[in-house]
Amino acid sequence: MKKSFKLCLAFSFLSLVVAGCSEIPFSPSEQSTPNNNSTDMVNSPDSTIEAISQDDSSTVEEQSSTVESLEDSTVDTSTDDDSTIDESTSEESSSEESESEESSSEEANITKIEDAKHLNDGDEVTIQGQVTKILYNSSHTTMPYVMVNDDTGGIALYSKNYYDNVDEGDIVTVSGKYSLYKGTPEISEFTIDNVEEHENVIPESWISESTVTDLLSLEVTPDNVGKIYKIPCIPVQGDYKVYYLHEVEGDNSLQSYSQSSYSEYTFLNQYLDSPCELLIQLGIPKSSNNALSWRVHPLSYVREYAVDNLDKLKGISTEPFANFTSLFFESGKEELPNKSKQLSGATFSYSVDNTDIASITSNGDSSYLNLSGVGNVTLTCTIKLGTSKLDVTNQIEIKAKDDNYTASTVENLRSSAQDGDIVVLEGYVVGMVYDAGTTGRRKNAFYLMDGTGTMYVDLSQEMADKINFINGEKVVVEGEFDIYPAACNTKKVLSGKVLYHDCEAHDLPLSIGSKTFEEMYDFVVDNRDNRAGDVFFMDCIITKQDTQYGGTQYYVCSLDSSNTNKKNIYHASGADLSYLDAHLDTPLTILMGIRDRKPAQGSTELADGGYYRYDIIDGYYTLIEQ
Repeated sequence: MKKSFKLCLAFSFLSLVVAGCSEIPFSPSEQSTPNNNSTDMVNSPDSTIEAISQDDSSTVEEQSSTVESLEDSTVDTSTDDDSTIDESTSEESSSEESESEESSSEEANITKIEDAKHLNDGDEVTIQGQVTKILYNSSHTTMPYVMVNDDTGGIALYSKNYYDNVDEGDIVTVSGKYSLYKGTPEISEFTIDNVEEHENVIPESWISESTVTDLLSLEVTPDNVGKIYKIPCIPVQGDYKVYYLHEVEGDNSLQSYSQSSYSEYTFLNQYLDSPCELLIQLGIPKSSNNALSWRVHPLSYVREYAVDNLDKLKGISTEPFANFTSLFFESGKEELPNKSKQLSGATFSYSVDNTDIASITSNGDSSYLNLSGVGNVTLTCTIKLGTSKLDVTNQIEIKAKDDNYTASTVENLRSSAQDGDIVVLEGYVVGMVYDAGTTGRRKNAFYLMDGTGTMYVDLSQEMADKINFINGEKVVVEGEFDIYPAACNTKKVLSGKVLYHDCEAHDLPLSIGSKTFEEMYDFVVDNRDNRAGDVFFMDCIITKQDTQYGGTQYYVCSLDSSNTNKKNIYHASGADLSYLDAHLDTPLTILMGIRDRKPAQGSTELADGGYYRYDIIDGYYTLIEQ
């Protein structure tokens, strides 16, 4: 039989008594009465399962009742030999007590999953729960991950084996070693001690309601891995058959996780591009640039999702303040949209709580925040669609300007600054870019130009959350000068703290040169001429494609169709170059920056040769007339 751990119905009643029902953690009598009035898919009959650890006394009473019933039946149909009956009864009673004691001992050794997640690496543990998801490899010959949940949480069983006796929904008892691997709590080197067939239905008490946006902001911790949610979303499928769960209204998206080319999620195909509710499980976290983010396991379709206006407004609640500046110095201004780009018909209006230092003016499709003075301001945006409205706020700080600093020049930093020096640069913003590891919602780096050259500046996380420069704006920034040997002594300013910016667009003090695609692609570098931080204009064609891991990669290509080379742009996978999407495969002039230099394959760090990695700098592009 398929289930090698199951009790066989062909056993005699005496074998059933000896084996004891206490080994089965979820018996039918332990399931709650189904709610026949519910229309929710997750409330189908037999859907609610009691907590895994049961009261031992109730199990013993059920066994005793079963034994008494069997004994009565034996008396009615067997010989009248009282001594035989007494002896049989005595043996069965003794067996029952032994099995009950053994069951109690086993249950005492079972650890709740929530508690198991706080063990040390390598600790032995036994857990008991329901199989919520099996991730097979592409050939279905191994089961790298089996997700198991109880009423306290979920955990992954990690293996390179195949278990033909285990299905989703089954109740399993598992013993093995606990470990935490890249944010995923796992039990490895395990054995499955017991398996009970069970309908593949998630207990309603294990399910919480949430949204795509809320789950993206949920901290990636071992305690949260394996949690199960019901969310409204729009399933879509990208390149490499990757499934994504988009916010019903908005740009945020969760990526599904698979070990088998996403074949286990084909049930989503009939619901693609339509709002629906799904059951999902927080799965194997994604590790990138020393940061963790969520990937999920779609579990089942619940129902169609009807979107009302308030839900739509919640879906665009971050749009009015996307890339918004909230830190100013004595005076400043900020342009604000009056209409939504994401949701047709939605409008934005603004108000401030401190009219002594802040005011709002409006002109067509934009409003303007005007600031003068020092202090704090709460800016409120009222989002409207039809008769529905939603208020969202942003806090603004206006600081006094500090002129007590001594600035270096880019040229001096390149020639004489030492790694780790705290330096100050004063210059102008050429353009902002996304640094590695961003979510794509903030630009957190920029190219600065003074009268001597250009330099790549990485903002601190605090500054990236508060600042969105305009091109040509005058800035003063303090940071750590960095010379990175692994990137051929690339020179940058890191952890930049903004000391001042003026919100005005100025002419740049230096002209910017040009390169052809071929010059850029074939650029030969040597260790004495590391030009990381330089900027240049280039004529090219831009293409893009979705990556296997959920990002979007942009490429620059030659105008010459016979040149099939292309160069990927070194943005994080979530970085937003979507302003170029309307001009893909079209000749453009763009502004590029040299992010850093990498050594040639197999060469030493500071050897001649190698290649540069590039940014497309936001805000500078023109169409080339044909």
